[in-house]
Amino acid sequence: MEYIPRLKKKYNTEIINNLKDNYKSVMEVPRLVKISLNQGVGSAVNDKKQIEAAQQEMTLITGQKAVLTKSRKDISNFKLRKGMPVGVMVTLRGSKMYEFLDRFVTSTLPRVRDFQGISNKGFDGRGNFTIGIKEQIAFPEISIDKVLKVTGMDITFVTNTDSDSEALALLTVSSYSLIGLLSEFYMSHIIQATEVAWFVSKEFRGKVSSIKLVKHFEKWAKVNGASYVGMGDIESISSLGSLYTRLGYNKAETIYLKEI
Repeated sequence: MEYIPRLKKKYNTEIINNLKDNYKSVMEVPRLVKISLNQGVGSAVNDKKQIEAAQQEMTLITGQKAVLTKSRKDISNFKLRKGMPVGVMVTLRGSKMYEFLDRFVTSTLPRVRDFQGISNKGFDGRGNFTIGIKEQIAFPEISIDKVLKVTGMDITFVTNTDSDSEALALLTVSSYSLIGLLSEFYMSHIIQATEVAWFVSKEFRGKVSSIKLVKHFEKWAKVNGASYVGMGDIESISSLGSLYTRLGYNKAETIYLKEI
């Protein structure tokens, strides 16, 4: 059986159906063409190890060999010569693109320090969206103990439409999720899905039902072989406990647990 990334399958079965009514043909529905990651390494002028480390980190993050970006001209004030490496980049397409996007939303964004959601101001007027990540250590593939220097990068999502509004509809149609992980009970084969974080982009805050998020999470857990779902207990949000109780969860020390 041919392997199809989860988000590619989601696009083909759900997102196209959600957007197709706005177009004469299914072929006109916007789609993601590629994802480009770019990281400038200005310190590489004086330290070649910085550019080598950046290339290795970008390769780990994306699962594809990062290429060097080079200076196009001489700039004497910065001791920069034409052709000198000044950054790294990767362009992802196809399955690797969808796999990276899946990891980025479910694993990286929740790890971003003081994350306040995704702003819709990153569009360029041509249907492409760019988000800046200030620290590469937000990516779980990067070990902070091996980082020479904390640096950021720009990630650009390129679509096949020239319309920012159409690209926004494509990128936000599924911009909310309840993120979790699967684990096996000690000395058993019972799988539990445990909630890690809630992610709702700014455009959907106040519009997405908490119950809907939990139900989606339970469905995901069951599809992936889990027998139980565990939801975190946050004392400062008393309404969460009431929500979980209404949905059939039982308090188990620091979490709410439900058999599915």
